[in-house]
Amino acid sequence: TSIEANEPILNWKITGAGERASLSSVLADGTRAVSIRVNDVLGVAGFVLPGDRVDIMLTREENKETFVDVLLQGVKVLAIDQSANDREENPIVVKTVTVEVQTVEAQKLVLAAGVGQLSLALRESASGDEEVTRRISLGDLSGEPARILVPEAVVAEVEPDIKEIAPNVVPVRPTTVSVGVTRGVVRDTYDVPIGR
Repeated sequence: TSIEANEPILNWKITGAGERASLSSVLADGTRAVSIRVNDVLGVAGFVLPGDRVDIMLTREENKETFVDVLLQGVKVLAIDQSANDREENPIVVKTVTVEVQTVEAQKLVLAAGVGQLSLALRESASGDEEVTRRISLGDLSGEPARILVPEAVVAEVEPDIKEIAPNVVPVRPTTVSVGVTRGVVRDTYDVPIGR
């Protein structure tokens, strides 16, 4: 990383002896750097800079319906285009964003890039908590109630149980009937057994 005049030189700002300055030297243990293609709008209009954290969303079509899923949350941006300068303050319109992810997340990103369109959502810098998200469809834009998608396998497991229970249901018949008797201004109620 860049060092200003009279600034203390810290270990994390320099590479080891004999090493060259590269992006791989700033990766955390067990993580990978993956680049994804974005345009000026999907890249938050250039306001995403190295060091920021973003959510990555996937827009795709499935069964002739369009959906948006939050694929990954709180992903660290390592570089924009070919710049890893985390001291950059001005918006830069970019075509590629490089992020730091786990191996499985890297696989998801590569697969998602081939099946749909990836977008970035800039997160608050101090926000590290993951949110519970759900799939958004075109129906949500028009105010229709959200549909809960239940896998067919789950429906198949539940339906046979219902069919087995239904024939055994016997309606409950009352054993008594209430009879009201009025004497003057006083009304009494009695429970009378029903004859069999």
